[in-house]
Amino acid sequence: TNSMKQDPQLCCTFSLQPLMCFKEPVVLSCSHSFCKGCLKSWSDPPLNLVCRVHSERLKLFCLTDQQPVCVVCRDSKVHEDHRFRPIVEAAQDLRDELDKSLLPLKKNLQKAKDFKKEFVEIADCIKNQVYQTKGQIEAEFKKLHQFLVEEEESRMKALREEEEQKTQRMKDKMAAVSREIEALSEMSENTKV
Repeated sequence: TNSMKQDPQLCCTFSLQPLMCFKEPVVLSCSHSFCKGCLKSWSDPPLNLVCRVHSERLKLFCLTDQQPVCVVCRDSKVHEDHRFRPIVEAAQDLRDELDKSLLPLKKNLQKAKDFKKEFVEIADCIKNQVYQTKGQIEAEFKKLHQFLVEEEESRMKALREEEEQKTQRMKDKMAAVSREIEALSEMSENTKV
């Protein structure tokens, strides 16, 4: 872990914490990594940070290595022939660069929000259509059910009436046949005598 702490590519150049310690690491389009909190605090440049090597305040920013350095680091062999800026100026430059790189993201975010709003509206419209269509289907089936109940009652009534008529005709025919049988019986008895 000591080697990781010393590797500048694994450290936030402002907080100088190993990436493993980040709760929310952020990688910019320029491939530099920072703590999300450090990016948010850029409006107040980190003037109270201390160099881990020389225990001096970090007042400069090495443009070559893209990291804050102390005055002793500037004069050291490690940063020989490097270009430096005051950390406040460098922070402003990086903030401006970050703002420029965030513009497309902000536009895309707004587009995404607009699409989301549109999709929510479409989903609500679909729900309303489903609700209305469901109501129409239920109403139509109630009408159809009522029609079928009435049709069943009407046909059952017609069937009963037809049954009564046929039964009555059958009774009338049986009565007529019975009368004929009686008449024939009387005639046959009268001929015997």
